[in-house]
Amino acid sequence: MQHSASDLELNYSDPRYHLTTRKEITEQSFSGLFRVDREGWPLVPEFIMWPSRLQRLHASILDASDNLIDGLQNTLDQPERSLQEVLGLTGMRKLGLDLIEHVEIHHRTEDKHVLPNFLQRFPNLRRAISLIENDHQFLDNAMDVARIVFGALAQPAVDKSHVASALASASSLDRLLKRHTHDEENILIPATMSGE
Repeated sequence: MQHSASDLELNYSDPRYHLTTRKEITEQSFSGLFRVDREGWPLVPEFIMWPSRLQRLHASILDASDNLIDGLQNTLDQPERSLQEVLGLTGMRKLGLDLIEHVEIHHRTEDKHVLPNFLQRFPNLRRAISLIENDHQFLDNAMDVARIVFGALAQPAVDKSHVASALASASSLDRLLKRHTHDEENILIPATMSGE
């Protein structure tokens, strides 16, 4: 089947595709995607290789994100200038910056190695791979903002408004990471296990 260039290009600003507005990506989202059967994945022998590692890596990122939100909420609930608040601010600043670094390293590896290999092996996934690449760019920008907010938790004049801003930033980043990792798995894992 011949596709025009416009058929193959992804309009990332389209609400169906943008990370902030889209619903779950499934095999109906793009032509060429493989069937998504998340419950059946562990039953496929190939799952134990790369796909399960990808899911564990994503789970560790999302666990850190959940811990950051819980820790910031706990810090927000502590009396101002208390030892618990000071320790919470120090810990949550470190956890937030570590989370961002972890995601950035993961995305650089995917952008440099994983996605080009998928594109070479599965050219029919071009639009879906473009979606992942656009997600990475959008997440990079969101993490740049979050890095500033989390870094500010170390300032001497930090107050509850700073902690509340960090909590809002962490919650927003968490929603983006959950949508992105879920959809990335829906695109990449079925292809890996397809036997093609």
